[in-house]
Amino acid sequence: MSAERPVLIVDDDDALRETLVDQLAVDGEFVATEAASVKTAEECLAAKDARFDAVILDVGLPDGDGRARRATACPSSC
Repeated sequence: MSAERPVLIVDDDDALRETLVDQLAVDGEFVATEAASVKTAEECLAAKDARFDAVILDVGLPDGDGRARRATACPSSC
């Protein structure tokens, strides 16, 4: 097995977020970081040592739209 792969899960639904974390951890390949809002996600992404192989991003968050966040994160290359 290779090193754990970091994934950021951004969703305001606590139960769904927990389910995703649990499912990703089943085989030990992924390690999840959780965020319940755009603000928290941006803080995670801005951290000096931040590195995520994937971001699972809800589109309907209380403090913003996941689609808009994705567009600002990678406007032309994603």
